[in-house]
Order: sequence, then structure tokens, then C-alpha cells
Amino acid sequence: MVQFRSVLLVDDDADDQELFAEALATVDKDADIYQAQDGLDALEVLRHKHPPVPDVIFLDLNMPRKNGIEFLTEVKKREEYNDIPVIVYSTSPNFKEQTKELGAVHYMVKQNSFKALCAELKQVWSQPWQQ
Repeated sequence: MVQFRSVLLVDDDADDQELFAEALATVDKDADIYQAQDGLDALEVLRHKHPPVPDVIFLDLNMPRKNGIEFLTEVKKREEYNDIPVIVYSTSPNFKEQTKELGAVHYMVKQNSFKALCAELKQVWSQPWQQ
């Protein structure tokens, strides 16, 4: 099982942030979650390395200022962040191929159910992501 100890969630929706944090705590009580409101905020978090550089990034696509596609494109061009697995976490199922081509390792469609989100996160935690 993959041990993601530091998780960065990039999402501008407070309800989605709260649901994700609760589901993550259910799946892995030892994981630390850090949040960013959009791609610009996430780049600041990465630049300052406080909290530490995350083991994995969960990324929403539809956000203000810098959306998920823009963030993913930029972060995968930077050598210091290129090895961080990025998992898209979006309401839209339409960008799976595009985000995979840009370097995302997985694509999760946001679930309406807490139980379904926990099941998806358990699946993610069981994958041998190559870094």
C-alpha cells in the first residue's frame, strides 16, 4: 500500500474540501492534508515548502485565477515538482485523456456519496503509483 503522508488538495469549494478531508481521515488517519484554493495558491504552497512538499496532489479543474489544467501544465514542467503524483479530482469526466497527457496519474470524478469517495480513496491508496 502506498504511504502518502502529505496530501495537497487544490479545490476552491469549501464543501468539497471538507468532504475530502473527512474521507481521507477515514481511509488513512495518519495522512496530513493541506489545502489550496486554486492553482496560484497551490504554487505558493509548493514554492514555500511549508507545509512540506506533498507526497501527492489532488487537483480540481474548475477554479478561479489558475485552473487545474493550467496548474498541472505548469507543475509538470518544473523539475522540482515533476515527480509528485497528481490525481485529478473533478466533477467533470471530460478531461481524463487531456490530464493524463499532461502528467496526471489518475482521474477521479467527484462522488456525491461519502461512502463512494472513501471507496475511491482506498483504491487510490492501494495503487503502486510510480514516482
